[in-house]
Amino acid sequence: MGLPRMKTLVNTAIGIAFAGVSGIMYLQLKQLDDIANSDYFKEAFKILRTHHGAISLLGEPIKQKGFRLSDTKNFLTSEQAQFQVNVEGPNDQGKMHLWAIPKANDDTNWSITRIELELDKHPEKRLLIKDGPKPQEASAQ
Repeated sequence: MGLPRMKTLVNTAIGIAFAGVSGIMYLQLKQLDDIANSDYFKEAFKILRTHHGAISLLGEPIKQKGFRLSDTKNFLTSEQAQFQVNVEGPNDQGKMHLWAIPKANDDTNWSITRIELELDKHPEKRLLIKDGPKPQEASAQ
């Protein structure tokens, strides 16, 4: 029995690469979906959408425009979560900055510690939506 033909090897390599990339994309989309459907993430948007200052600056409705896990400002560990989520309304768009920590060593129930709103029209300023320490500050005390 002879060696496989070059075309067969190339097709096999392409098939394996496609399956690998598809698997990685699926896992990343699933992780994004899990985060976006978590209770603390939904609660953060509920707080943002009912905050009078955010409503007056962004307008209604306030829409979530997503976030990227590849951005180093977005991360989730067993001790803290931090996300920078793109938001938009009819008047402006910007980013909701969200910090959360787990409640009493329970990795399924998290507490939002702080929410800030940064607008594209005023990137040097942030509106404080929910006051509290950022997790790094809370753990240093």
